[in-house]
Amino acid sequence: MASFAVTIRKGGPAVLERRINRTDIHDLFIPSSSQPSIESPYNALQANDEYFDANEGLWRRRIRTQSCTASLFDKQTHFIALMVANAFDTDVAKRQHIAAKNTRLYQRKQIDQTATLLLGVVAESGWDQDAAKARYGRLRGTRMRGDVWTSWLPPRYRTTKAPVIPDSETLICGVLAAIAIGKVDDARRTFEQWRDDGRLLHNRTGLWKEMHSTLPKVECIFSSNTQLLGILAEHRFDPIAAKVRYQALKETALFVSPNVWHEYLSYAAGTFGGSDCFSVSATLLDLLVQSQLGLASIDAQEIPPMPIVLDLS
Repeated sequence: MASFAVTIRKGGPAVLERRINRTDIHDLFIPSSSQPSIESPYNALQANDEYFDANEGLWRRRIRTQSCTASLFDKQTHFIALMVANAFDTDVAKRQHIAAKNTRLYQRKQIDQTATLLLGVVAESGWDQDAAKARYGRLRGTRMRGDVWTSWLPPRYRTTKAPVIPDSETLICGVLAAIAIGKVDDARRTFEQWRDDGRLLHNRTGLWKEMHSTLPKVECIFSSNTQLLGILAEHRFDPIAAKVRYQALKETALFVSPNVWHEYLSYAAGTFGGSDCFSVSATLLDLLVQSQLGLASIDAQEIPPMPIVLDLS
């Protein structure tokens, strides 16, 4: 089956390239001899206080800069870190998850986004497939309306109809969760349906767009996490297109330098604006993407000092 890969260029139109899907698909997040090890760069990031708070025992949500606090922690970053750890040692991932249960991450009561919970399924599948399948089934019963995952579903909103267009991040996390528990055909159909639908990919850039932006006068936002998660999903079905999309993504303003990604870009009236925060989870996802695509992993000695001045030109 043919598909289309989007080559993304800063300041220029998206370029569509016809690609042929491979049929010899490798398992998601399972290391092979052709994939570079990411254990060394993962450990190096964990030893760096900019990314990991050793006192709390948690990954930071954002890298500390002059204008952005690094004191925030969230489950999505935690689950993404576990996904990366699963790629080289599922026992390490399981131990880190158990240790996190005694931190503030699980001690506070909160309603998590569906995307976060689905990434929890992906992470847990690394060491306990049965538990992951059970968790996925429960989520389908409470966070899905028809065939569409809902971004949020607090109890008071459980009678709300599902949106006609799903949220990109939630959609992609649902695809990854389905792959992780073995529902590969369902995942493929869902991913290809919405990738080719034309409403979730931005016409000008080819980036997955979020429709739920609450920023005034902003048409949509582009999250680094969503782009990288989308590449992981696309790699499962079309490795060549995924590699093209990743290389093009690094030419956009979302990518700053090795190990440094803007959290998001906003788009309004034909103009892009940048976040003043750098995403730790995107840095972790980048390691996983490079490993899955068979690219050279980041050397542990190449973690750069944090930039202070932002340049979105």
